[in-house]
Amino acid sequence: MRLNDHLLQLFDKEDQEDHLDYMYHRRRIQLELLEATGLRPIELVRIPYSSNVEHIEDAKLEIPTYKREEARFRIIPIERSVAMRLEIFMSMHRDKFIKRLIKYELISSESEVDDFIYLNSETAKSVKQSAAYMDFNRLSLRAGIVTKTCQSMFRHRFVTNMVKLHLVSFMDKNPLKSAHSFNDKDYETILKKVASFTDHKDHKSLNEYIDLAWEELDVFEYAYQMKNLHSRFSAISKLVSDAKAQIKGLNYSGADLKPIIENLNAIEEESNLLVDK
Repeated sequence: MRLNDHLLQLFDKEDQEDHLDYMYHRRRIQLELLEATGLRPIELVRIPYSSNVEHIEDAKLEIPTYKREEARFRIIPIERSVAMRLEIFMSMHRDKFIKRLIKYELISSESEVDDFIYLNSETAKSVKQSAAYMDFNRLSLRAGIVTKTCQSMFRHRFVTNMVKLHLVSFMDKNPLKSAHSFNDKDYETILKKVASFTDHKDHKSLNEYIDLAWEELDVFEYAYQMKNLHSRFSAISKLVSDAKAQIKGLNYSGADLKPIIENLNAIEEESNLLVDK
């Protein structure tokens, strides 16, 4: 990553490094937001700044929705860690960047700055979607990724993960449900929840993600089975522990209780999967 000749001639050494730092963090934020929100690439470069100053404090993000009617926005929850990093970028890196442009008279005042989080590194105006893609492409090359990649892959991954999470959650709440007993109404319920987050106009357009989600869940089926097995053994261990406490409270001699307690200890130990036997 390097500055163009114009900025190299204009900035002193310290400001050159600070400007590269801004560009680095701008690229990181691009990846963070693509992964954390599943937004469309065009939405990335149109995320408003002012309205999000307060939203970020509550770990939320206001995102414009494209492919829908104009002036449509959605406010979605984001992980606290993502919100903290975005807040640092907005309040520190973006702010220092604007002051630097004013210092070198690339802009005359903050009034010239577009009200977006993602800004052009020379003009503080909105970034074209193609420019954001070039940033993404450079990151891919630096990472040594030779296969074809695009920003939209994050959206597809995000939607697939959301469908998976809702499938698992649905089965947790409905223990008798399995991949073979889901009906159209069940899928409709799940896809409507996902669509409310991604702001797809028609939840039916997400149908293709159902098969993808089930395929990935099948890959991890063994892990889910082990998780359930561990939960059941943990429950057994707790029940045995409670039984031991109740038995010790009975009015029997220690000699009479000893074989019972020893058997319960053995059951408790066998049910503890964390013990290397």
